[in-house]
Amino acid sequence: MAWFKIGHNDGHTTLDSRTRGLDRIKTILDNSRKTTKISCLDIGCAEGLIGDWLFDGEADYYGIDANTQSIKTAKAMFSHKDYKFFSENVSDLGKMMLRNELLPRYDVVIASAILQKLDKPLVVLSLLTQLCEKFLIIRIPEYFVEK
Repeated sequence: MAWFKIGHNDGHTTLDSRTRGLDRIKTILDNSRKTTKISCLDIGCAEGLIGDWLFDGEADYYGIDANTQSIKTAKAMFSHKDYKFFSENVSDLGKMMLRNELLPRYDVVIASAILQKLDKPLVVLSLLTQLCEKFLIIRIPEYFVEK
């Protein structure tokens, strides 16, 4: 499991602020990609920038976000790559799996700044651990972490 914190005032507006702390994981994934294609589920993916930065277009990437505009932007930005984006509520992961829209397991699962927004984050977290094969990357903004 990877953990990194970003402070409340960072704003998550740049790729650098969204990917801060993931350099080591990126190196590990880059080495893994040399021998096999990696699969990734990114919940709360926004425009898919973190996933693209991590994998450079060389992954079976599935991005889910409830914000329809973010998904439209992601599809337009990455139309030349074989990424799959879904405009769905993250709480509906189980339903998406039943409709066979998702893979049964992923090498990497990303939950960046999304769990604190959910009504039942532990239910979703439990499902994410079931979907995850190798790396579960969770980021919760620092202002939600008890000190």
